[in-house]
Amino acid sequence: MPHKKEAIESVALEEGKEVKIGTHIAEDTRQGLIELLCEFKDIFTWSCQDMPRLNTDIVVHRLPIRQDCKPVQQKLRRMRPDIVLKIKDEVKKQFDAGFLQEVKYSEWVANIVPVPKKDGKIKMHLEDMDKTTFITLWGTFCYKVMPFGLKNARATYQRAMVTLFHDIMYKEIEVYVDDMIAKSRTEEEHIEVLRKRFLRLRKFQLKLNPVKCTFGARSGKLLGFVVSEKEIEVDSDKVRAYETCLHHVLRRKFRNAFDKVKQYLLNAPVLSPPSPDKPLIPYLSVFSNSIGCVLGQHDESGRKEKAELMCVATVEDCSWKLSFDGASNAVGNGIGAVLVSPNADYYPFTCKLDFDCTNNMAEYEACIMGLRAAIEQGIRTLEVYGDSALVIYQLRGEWEIRDLKLINYRKIILGLLEEFDDITFNYIPRYENQITDALATLASLIRVNKEEEMRPIQMSIFEAPASCCNIEEEEKDDNPWYQDILRYVRDRKYPEQATENDKRTLRRLACDYVLDGDILYKRRKDQVLLRCVDAVEAKLILEEVHEGVCGTHANGFTMARQIMRFGYYWSTMEGDCINYAKKCHKCQIYRDKIHRPHSPLHVMTSPWPFSMWGMDVIGPISPKASNGHHFIFVVIDYFTKWVEVASYANVTKSTVS
Repeated sequence: MPHKKEAIESVALEEGKEVKIGTHIAEDTRQGLIELLCEFKDIFTWSCQDMPRLNTDIVVHRLPIRQDCKPVQQKLRRMRPDIVLKIKDEVKKQFDAGFLQEVKYSEWVANIVPVPKKDGKIKMHLEDMDKTTFITLWGTFCYKVMPFGLKNARATYQRAMVTLFHDIMYKEIEVYVDDMIAKSRTEEEHIEVLRKRFLRLRKFQLKLNPVKCTFGARSGKLLGFVVSEKEIEVDSDKVRAYETCLHHVLRRKFRNAFDKVKQYLLNAPVLSPPSPDKPLIPYLSVFSNSIGCVLGQHDESGRKEKAELMCVATVEDCSWKLSFDGASNAVGNGIGAVLVSPNADYYPFTCKLDFDCTNNMAEYEACIMGLRAAIEQGIRTLEVYGDSALVIYQLRGEWEIRDLKLINYRKIILGLLEEFDDITFNYIPRYENQITDALATLASLIRVNKEEEMRPIQMSIFEAPASCCNIEEEEKDDNPWYQDILRYVRDRKYPEQATENDKRTLRRLACDYVLDGDILYKRRKDQVLLRCVDAVEAKLILEEVHEGVCGTHANGFTMARQIMRFGYYWSTMEGDCINYAKKCHKCQIYRDKIHRPHSPLHVMTSPWPFSMWGMDVIGPISPKASNGHHFIFVVIDYFTKWVEVASYANVTKSTVS
């Protein structure tokens, strides 16, 4: 690229095809350069279709992946609608140009954003194409050519350039990856060097990007340096950027250092005049190069309580807490905030954002909504908590805001901070910010009509199912737990303070109960009747079943099944059985020990296989075998029970040995 001090001009080779050349060259050289560019205008990529790509005999890109690496298949990641449209256009453009092809059943699938490179393309190896697979809403594609996003793409490109220009490198051209400089000492030689280079590019079908090319320039940038006929200089733009960055870094460090010194100065020791009736005590400090002396008096005021503290009751000023969160998804955007008083009273706020915004913008909107709610409550001391590290550290001033959309939000918050005497911003993990996260997610998912007014949502906690809401374990008036059911089955009467829901539940429960005289029975699904007992009878039944006449000290579930087989029932039977078994003293002492053997262990000698054998002879057997044998010799090992059998005509001493 040319240096900014180098004056250049655009020259049209054809309609819509322009290149840039320097203006500090002679007129005849300029005409010769234009004629040369017109002659070799086919080596430029005026469109994506003008890139035939390099021959695979010269270079092909491989991905050296280890054999022990497992393939990764990522799911499709949701993105913002504007980014999705850009991805669609880029994929279509590269697919039409032949850079991409559609694949199916690939082992490697990733979420990537394709970035086209408008110069020469290096083909991918056929075995490695599937490893560049990426997924979109319109299909799964892989690269037929080498994308520059690969880790070893620059090395492959450098090898290709060395292969093509190895004989003229460091003499007439300088090449580093995709940056090239054609150099010459005179203007006449420059045209010949360019012709030689253009012929080499045409031979191997390597194309140049006309937007990035400048011909006939006396200086240019290469690898961040300005190269000219005089010397190689450092780029002044980078020096200026470094100085600006260094200035901000030093200013921030100086500010932090001065803040620390300020804290020490604010807590400096307070000197007071001496009291006339107390003796002065000298304190000496002697060093090798200095000496110091201080006169002081004993001060006992700190050990005595102030009169104000003895007369006026002190009230601790506890601060309020604010937690906020924002949510942005494909359905919509929502924010939530919760104010917590010193008495642990929660005041939730939520709002749906009816405009497009990023997730960071939603976080700032939630923080502003919470701060305004705190100001309306008259809160002066506030602790702010959020699960967005970006927002929290930017409000602290520790991180720099680079997104232009967030700068105005920070200015608004800084204006709101003037309404507080003391405010702090703290970062918390997402799992500690569940309430505001749920509020923001709820606001982002629902669709609210502007003309309708939504009342506040009140959340309650039910510790028991709705079917048991009107039944208590034991009534305060010493009535059994089934008193309401008994009254309804016998007299068809409801409790005095029963609601419509309680009445409906009571009617449904009464269908499973049968009254025989004054005794109420529970009907099981197999039509077996179980007698309903009160708390006193239930306690006696638990004692008898667990450690009485049926006392096997069974566990809670077994006890409940035994009681039902005996024909008794109460509403909390299973839970009472489990709690009774847990409180049993004998069960806790003699409970099952899983690491203890079920039977006593016995000492035994180490086994010695084939140390003792048993021998026996069977026969004579009639009729004889076909080979004339009528005796069978059997040998058995006592430990392994191994058996060996052989037949003989006669069993003699030599046969046994």
